[in-house]
Amino acid sequence: MTKSAVTAHQQLKAGKYPALTLSTGCLNGDGDEDILSAVSQAVTAVKRTEGTPPAAFAWFVMGSAGRGEHLPGSDQDHGLVYDQDDEEIQRYFLALGREISAQLEQKGFPLCIGQVMSSNPRWCRSLSGWDLQLQEWLMEGGWEALRYLLIFMDARTLVGDAQLVYDLRERVYSYCAQNPAILLRLWENTAWLKKGLGLFGQFLTEEKGPHAGAINLKETGLFPYINAARLLAIRESVHETSTVLRLERLYAHALYGWLETYQACFKRLMAYRQRAGVTNHPGYIRVTDLSREEKKELKHLIRKGAELYRRTGQWLKRGTVW
Repeated sequence: MTKSAVTAHQQLKAGKYPALTLSTGCLNGDGDEDILSAVSQAVTAVKRTEGTPPAAFAWFVMGSAGRGEHLPGSDQDHGLVYDQDDEEIQRYFLALGREISAQLEQKGFPLCIGQVMSSNPRWCRSLSGWDLQLQEWLMEGGWEALRYLLIFMDARTLVGDAQLVYDLRERVYSYCAQNPAILLRLWENTAWLKKGLGLFGQFLTEEKGPHAGAINLKETGLFPYINAARLLAIRESVHETSTVLRLERLYAHALYGWLETYQACFKRLMAYRQRAGVTNHPGYIRVTDLSREEKKELKHLIRKGAELYRRTGQWLKRGTVW
């Protein structure tokens, strides 16, 4: 760990910056109650009209919910896998997916604009169908295909047989181990990041619209940490989907001790985002609402995220972060 990294880590551990409380629920999935309630109601409704599920299945969440980092107002990102390949079985689970999407919307979870939902056949497949789809995304290697793959890699089973999703993820890990060049393509796929700081260290806030004068913490601050942790988790076959747990599992390994300070930084950023989530502009934080010390810390955390993403690219290219 570099001297600057050690200093930053000591500052965070010593609580030098103003205290922020981070609810563990937004990091470990304790905020899943409303989602599970919606799924339970959907399963009950479909049972009344279509009967019991005709095959073993797993319903999983992705995106911020898959990482256990969702806040109120997060949109829907979910999928479904079932273990038998049959048209009638597919019809059943697509009906279940539609009902789940409807129930979630009623509970305040907006529909996904990109249709990443189990009501969409692309995200509701048999085990063999998912296997073929993942292979296609990996082998095609285009921007959209790799984006879909990265979305899937945050899949976290909430209902059903988690082994189905585990096995699919293992197949991706096996392919990447045999074709390591794909990791660099994945890194390049997420390399474009919205900048939160300008050339002279000033905040780059939204200029127009309802968020004028604010910064999007997820896009400018959190994404570099999330994307880097996901890529390194793929490289090392780490099955956790939470960014915090991915970093924790990685830095426990001798090769990744340098990641510890970044986990502390990420948790601090999540605390800022959680605070912003209770305002009328979820995920955005107005610079004028920050104290002088908070502005200083937030700039530091944003820079550390960019640094982590750069070092991850170097690690994937050369096996070293220097």
